[in-house]
Amino acid sequence: MVVALLYPSEVPSTIPAISPMAHPVRQCTIADAAVRLSDTVLPSRSACSWAWCIIDVMMRLGDAFIVFLVAAVAACEKAPPPFAREGNVWRYKGTVVEEADAPSFAPLSDHYAKDRHRVYYADTYRKGQEYYSVAHPRVVEIAGADAATFRYMERGYARDASRVYFEGTAHAVADAATFALLDYAFARDKATAYCHMAPIAGSDAATFTVLDSHYAKDRVRVYWCGIETDGGARPPYVQVVALDADVGSFAPVDATGEDTDAKDARGAFKRGRRVR
Repeated sequence: MVVALLYPSEVPSTIPAISPMAHPVRQCTIADAAVRLSDTVLPSRSACSWAWCIIDVMMRLGDAFIVFLVAAVAACEKAPPPFAREGNVWRYKGTVVEEADAPSFAPLSDHYAKDRHRVYYADTYRKGQEYYSVAHPRVVEIAGADAATFRYMERGYARDASRVYFEGTAHAVADAATFALLDYAFARDKATAYCHMAPIAGSDAATFTVLDSHYAKDRVRVYWCGIETDGGARPPYVQVVALDADVGSFAPVDATGEDTDAKDARGAFKRGRRVR
């Protein structure tokens, strides 16, 4: 069970996504955390996949968000599998997987499944009219996915012979066969590197190295990557910056309470911009 105490007058309603395990173009809000905490109180495996959101809010709100964790891990372990077969019918959390071929249907993760004809992605959604209190299961066919070559990777990612998928959404990559996840939101294939699934222009995949949740480098350049909203003026988007930095001496530093988060032999940086 998880108990949370929120102090609305002390906290903003929306918090920019800065989680080290951030996913493509997502913001973690107080509502997100509250919803996922309620999922944990009523055991659900989906709560496990959103643990990063809850932890992120906890870390950034500090004393304003007090969470006592008693048995969340045990709850996740005891939750029944989301996909289940009843005779010739497959269901996701009770919802029928329409047109599924029962004999060949195979769950690949808590969200992905496939049969000999199709690939499916399943999750839950909530309605504002219900005050986001009810999780409604939904299952969609992933259009264009190749069932014969479709494989689940990890952390919500999957791939087939030609594309990579994150949470059921297809992303074009240079070479799906060699696509590999790196730390945080970074990845690479034999041709280029990626951040939040956005190609990093000019990157050298063979020497690409992740430094922390925002910085990475290859043999010739240093890169900063993050989710931006331009102060709320735009929907979240991926921004990648190639820095004018000395690759050999560049290193992230502890940015807690500081005006810099990285340095090289010539000076310091903050969020991908040289500050001195």
